[in-house]
Amino acid sequence: MNDDMEVLWTYRAVEGIVKKYRQSVDCPRTSFAFENLLSSLNANHQHAYIASFSADSDLLSQWRGYADDGFGVSIGFEIEYDRLDQLPNVGLYPVDYDLSTLLNLVTEQCEKIVSLYGNSPSLDDIHRVMTKVIYEIVSSSFVCKNPAFIEEKEARLVHTPTVDSIKFEDALSDIKYRVVCGSIASYFTFGFFPNEVKSITLGPKCRCNKEELKLFLRQSGYPHVLINDSSSSYR
Repeated sequence: MNDDMEVLWTYRAVEGIVKKYRQSVDCPRTSFAFENLLSSLNANHQHAYIASFSADSDLLSQWRGYADDGFGVSIGFEIEYDRLDQLPNVGLYPVDYDLSTLLNLVTEQCEKIVSLYGNSPSLDDIHRVMTKVIYEIVSSSFVCKNPAFIEEKEARLVHTPTVDSIKFEDALSDIKYRVVCGSIASYFTFGFFPNEVKSITLGPKCRCNKEELKLFLRQSGYPHVLINDSSSSYR
């Protein structure tokens, strides 16, 4: 993720609703359930790994912000959802730029908790409902973004490995680390098959020679990749 503040923005909005429910209920068991929900949401927020993509291969603001000020390239991928379904804790989702959709969903899930504890639930009922509630809130919150960024047409590849003490279970790969802006950031690797790479769009300032690039792609096992020029006017 380029900026974890984007995830934090939605997390705080979700957290605010759950805290209001926790404070408003009279039943200690229900209040405890909301406390556990907050802990689960915080744990998932801390250990979510996100790769961001755009549905638009040639967007001026993206060239400026993410492609070496237009000197870079945009790589077009096409991932089969069937392959993602076979991977642990991975999903590809279009970003929702309407925060009210997420907040309404969180409210609905909180109401389910209130209703659950109003009916003397069994332990199995509690586990089943709470697992579903956590999944619905977490999966939706990771794909919601401030509407100010709607032109990005973002999609997110989200990976949420299970955290067991200092170990990660059901992870895409061994955990790795890199230095980012003077700090250490953990990450997991996700590989693309050659047939999933469909195109390369050269940035408006890109100096790459097309023929050299084609030769490189052929020798690297990507002879089918289309090469396009950016239509953006940016110098």
